[in-house]
Amino acid sequence: MIRRIFLPPRIGSKRLYAQKILGLTIQEDVVSCAKIYAKRSKNIIEELIDQTIEDGPIQTYSERATQAIKEVVARMEKYDQLRIALSASLVVFKELKVPFLDEDKIRMILEYEIEPMLPFSVDEAIIDFIISKQSKEDKTSQILVAAVRKEDIQRTLDMYLQAGVDPACLTVDLFAIYSLYKQIPEYKSIEKSSVIIDLGAHSTQIAFLDEGCLRLTRIIPRGILTVLKTVSNEIEISLQQAQEKLKKYGLDPTGDSNYEKSLQKHIINFFNDIQFTLNSFSLKIVDYQKISKMFFTGKYSELKGLSRFSQNLLQIPCEVFSFEKIFVDTKFKNKIKEYISSWNKYLVALGTALPSEQQANFDLRRKEFSLPQKKLVKSQLVTASLLLFLIFTVLIIRGYFQINKLSSFIQRIEDREKSKLRRMIPKEISLPRQVNLQKLSQKAENVLEDKKEIWMLFEKTGIRPLVILQELTNIIDKRKFDVTIETIAISEQDSDTKIEIEGFFRSKTGSDHFRYFAELQKRFSESKILKLWDEKEEIDSRLVEDKGIKFFVKLRLKEL
Repeated sequence: MIRRIFLPPRIGSKRLYAQKILGLTIQEDVVSCAKIYAKRSKNIIEELIDQTIEDGPIQTYSERATQAIKEVVARMEKYDQLRIALSASLVVFKELKVPFLDEDKIRMILEYEIEPMLPFSVDEAIIDFIISKQSKEDKTSQILVAAVRKEDIQRTLDMYLQAGVDPACLTVDLFAIYSLYKQIPEYKSIEKSSVIIDLGAHSTQIAFLDEGCLRLTRIIPRGILTVLKTVSNEIEISLQQAQEKLKKYGLDPTGDSNYEKSLQKHIINFFNDIQFTLNSFSLKIVDYQKISKMFFTGKYSELKGLSRFSQNLLQIPCEVFSFEKIFVDTKFKNKIKEYISSWNKYLVALGTALPSEQQANFDLRRKEFSLPQKKLVKSQLVTASLLLFLIFTVLIIRGYFQINKLSSFIQRIEDREKSKLRRMIPKEISLPRQVNLQKLSQKAENVLEDKKEIWMLFEKTGIRPLVILQELTNIIDKRKFDVTIETIAISEQDSDTKIEIEGFFRSKTGSDHFRYFAELQKRFSESKILKLWDEKEEIDSRLVEDKGIKFFVKLRLKEL
């Protein structure tokens, strides 16, 4: 759509228009994808799929991952934006406190402030941050910075680009889970400290949250599969057997004492490493508060007995991260028809597609990894050209119809005025059938001038012919009398105006003409401005066969 070419999808945290967004992630041996229909005020989860990165004829892991990405994207229908997440194991996290509230100002000093804290050159890295806490009184911001080497970003992007997709945004898997945490009403209301532990096969990510703000992170290079390998070597069983037992029984009793003892010993060692990390966090936090809740995420988070075992061992309330609790907020809706047995394996994909307000502007696709603008500019130019062409076409068509309408209106007025002018011109003056308004107007002006010359003669004598004719018209009312006027003569005699009228009168009933003629005589005698020339005489009248009464009236103007 045009708006997607010229407008950004968001301004700050406010969404301008609806989009279908894919959150795509690679979590060890699985590609997961979440499809979200993000409206301005609602997020609808439409589809969740995953694809295992299988061993096969393709040799390298990146090639197998690329193939899995292709298959996942092919299964999805059209979308507007693709977002991906980078593994936190490739990221260096550092916490900073800066004397600014505005993101743009923080970004201006970010590289200078973070450079001494990085294990590699700042020129070799892409850096971005999220604001975890702000103090408007002190005008300070507490931020968590994520720095990734450019070569790691390039290697990650290459897998997606080779699969035929170009991600619009690159985030971090740990931030994606934290993003969901900040949008689940029950979790974001936790006032004390909490911990998110992402249990992977070969590594474990730990995130420490203080009053809901992400403060510290650490990656332990050991995972559940690492523990199982140690167990299988110790009791001399295959790794596959150990995996099957773990999948079936979890940390509950299995009936195999050797396996149970070995697993319990190494799981305790594993959780001791987690406890050590939590203790080290407590030393870094000035106002450290006791952890009130521990959340498990990741592939192995739903092992049977895991929450109970870890709670007894660490003496911290533990539970599996529950994405379903997000639906308490009416802004989120599930439209997936199939039953989802485990939301947990899609957490990172969901968090990638559903960034919180806090992470709306976080993106590691910066500097040379920014999306190419040439394609966008080209689309904008083509669209703008089409829009201009369309606008001009509409204006031309609209103008054409308006001109036609105006021309028809003018033609109607011209025809009407021509008709009026023709009526003004005496019939004895011949006129061509087709004559333009200008010539007709000139002809009418000539006629008018001739008439004016005639009427000018009366001005010198004081005779008022128009007044006389108007009065005669009132007296001889054609609606009441059948009168045919033969002549009307107006002249000046002995300093007086003399009016002579000759004509025929017929009764409208066709008989007894004199009976109705008396009424006409009465009207002459009652005139306000005319009177008989000789008041002693009556109107001269005589009956003429088949024509009615022929009458002759001689009048003069009354003195007004």
